[in-house]
Amino acid sequence: MDGTALVLGGEGPVGGAWTAALGSRDAQRSAQPLGHAALSARTGAESDVLDAIATLLRDAKDWPGRDSLRIAVVDAHTGHVDAYTGHTEAFDADGQFTLLEAVEAVEAVEASCAVPLVRPPVTAAGRRWIDGGSRGTANLHRARGHRRIVAIAPTSAAPGPHPTAQRQAAELAAEGADILLLSPDRTARRAMGRNMTADARRPGAARAGHAQGTALAGKAAAIWHG
Repeated sequence: MDGTALVLGGEGPVGGAWTAALGSRDAQRSAQPLGHAALSARTGAESDVLDAIATLLRDAKDWPGRDSLRIAVVDAHTGHVDAYTGHTEAFDADGQFTLLEAVEAVEAVEASCAVPLVRPPVTAAGRRWIDGGSRGTANLHRARGHRRIVAIAPTSAAPGPHPTAQRQAAELAAEGADILLLSPDRTARRAMGRNMTADARRPGAARAGHAQGTALAGKAAAIWHG
């Protein structure tokens, strides 16, 4: 595999209900209690979330071509991480080949936004899914094999026993990749606050992110275009 990869990290976990997961030293077992809690929590109807995501995506159902988009999701029952690609092929966190039934793009995005205890797990391909950030806030390992990588991780510190975005980026760099990891700077973190679901902070966070992004656009372009 060669070329350029863009990796977008998720918002990651929120709230004090993640205590059990944080106490585990095993990555998969860390995610299992989150999934089980999410399955039993009363967080609204899946259909309401799907409608909201569909509106944001303008009812997009088709995937981009060439297997260029992979969306990380976690099985709520097992804690295992997979990636939807719009096809039936995907690779799990350990690089093992796995088969996933193809779903619409909006369903995959909805699943990747299903933050445990905040939004309901999503039913797709006969399984229940939660946010891929439950196992890692960036999942940069999915870009392995690409020569140039631009990674955007809104929350770079991983919960529990999972590697940070910085550690994953360092591993890819050691393997020869030219990688730029973009995470919120101090001003942006202050604007975002600790509660990633606080709507009132969105305008300030957007302005801080735009300022930081503008300042780093040249570096990102240099890697993206080689």
